[in-house]
Amino acid sequence: DNPDARLVRIEYAAGNREPVARASADRLAGGAPMEVTFDASASFDYDEEDSLTYAWVFSDGQNGVGENLTLTFTDPGIYTAVLTVTDTSGATSSTELEIKAGNSIPKVSIGWAGNKSFILSSGVPYQTTISDPEDQEAGGIRRSETSLQAVYLPDLALLENMSIQEALAQGSFTFQEGKDLIDNSDCATCHAMEIKSVGPSYYDIADRYRNQYDMEGYLASKIITGGNGNWGGKIMAGHPQLNIDQTTKMVRYILSLEKGNTYGELPLQGTFRLRDHESSEGGAYLVRATYTDRGNGDLPPQTGQELLILREGTVQAEDFDEGSGVFNLVTGPDRDIDVVAGLWEDHWLSFSEWDLTGLTEFEVVMSSGKGGILSVRTGSPDGEEIGTVRITPSSDPQALRSYRIPLRPSSGMADVYFVPGTAESALGAIDLIRVSGSQPR
Repeated sequence: DNPDARLVRIEYAAGNREPVARASADRLAGGAPMEVTFDASASFDYDEEDSLTYAWVFSDGQNGVGENLTLTFTDPGIYTAVLTVTDTSGATSSTELEIKAGNSIPKVSIGWAGNKSFILSSGVPYQTTISDPEDQEAGGIRRSETSLQAVYLPDLALLENMSIQEALAQGSFTFQEGKDLIDNSDCATCHAMEIKSVGPSYYDIADRYRNQYDMEGYLASKIITGGNGNWGGKIMAGHPQLNIDQTTKMVRYILSLEKGNTYGELPLQGTFRLRDHESSEGGAYLVRATYTDRGNGDLPPQTGQELLILREGTVQAEDFDEGSGVFNLVTGPDRDIDVVAGLWEDHWLSFSEWDLTGLTEFEVVMSSGKGGILSVRTGSPDGEEIGTVRITPSSDPQALRSYRIPLRPSSGMADVYFVPGTAESALGAIDLIRVSGSQPR
């Protein structure tokens, strides 16, 4: 009767333990001839005193030894690379990789005439280009296998629970709350997205009532009260635990569905309009271009892509990518403000791969103690300085103020570091950073 009780089986291997073989390569597919560098450095042995040796055998007859090895595959084909790791006692472990030479991964590029990290204007010209040597020799790039999709996420945190592929497939998050209500209810007991179950599919419901806006209230009420007769003799159970506002959001999500629609599909060239972010803070646009080639003989098709994530210009400091000596802290009168503290000399926080093109200013919202200098640098904590600001002393270490940092003209992607200058005490704590700029002409 003890709910915490369990059976546990422990296996113990006495003596020498086998090593674990781990292999990787800098590329697994590409055109022929194809040079590949193999790496066995992730292999290990639980017996730390053991040393390891590495042997490579390839299906085309080549072989080699060593933790790292570089080979060239001249002829098109599918090859197997087998790594065998041997420890001091002669115990071995093997793993393998599959190499596909003779079909290049397509190169996909979104020619984006603007900043590739932040939303700086309401419209950005773009042009998608595709390069694939094998397809170009076999008749050219196929438009039917090229796709450019975009979707606006009202909150980047949505990607914590779904992949970019899932986000693009969903297409619109306007009715996300309604979808969440459906997912957390018992709707799946009787309804499916595309096929009839006990009740009609969501697509069938959307098709029947599309553009009949006067039916929205009727359908929302019916979810609460239940009923039967509209889709045969099956009785739909009521949901009295839901209110009319919730069921209205559920209905709006269902009526937004359209079978066969590819949400967010864009032409390969044009001007991308950025409007959805104007009523929210912290959102981002995902823009992805893909191309799938024909394959080459026995070699399967390859897909290439480029992905842009264009974020609204308010960045929470606690979302930093790397840091030294800094830490997250909850502060404020109501203990509801997340900040990054610990900004002493030689401490820093950084954000990876920000496009500096067209950026003119960072506005840093932060508290301060005795004050000092906050420096913005690129590449490393002691890299090129592109802006500084003097943080004024404050008698209230929790009071937040805005400090504007004009930026020297820069371009291209860079890791951006926020670094305090010489200080005998902590400079302060950063709440957020607002990015400003203009679209390059």
